[in-house]
Amino acid sequence: MKGESSPLDELQITVCGLRVVAREHLTGGMLAEQLSYWKEQLAVLRPTLELPRRRARPVTQGFRGR
Repeated sequence: MKGESSPLDELQITVCGLRVVAREHLTGGMLAEQLSYWKEQLAVLRPTLELPRRRARPVTQGFRGR
C-alpha cells in the first residue's frame, strides 16, 4: 500500500556489482561451455516459422506497414 515501507530486505548487490560477478563467472572455459550448450539447444529450432501465404515472400525484407 502507499506510504508503507517495503517488507523486503535491502539488496546486498547492485546491478553494477552483478555485472562484475557475471563477467568473472563467464570467462574462459565457462563461457565456452555455456555458448556450446546454448548453440546445441537452439540448433534444433527452425530459423523461421513458415506459414501459408497468399503472396510470395519478397526477396528483401521491408518494414513498410500497410
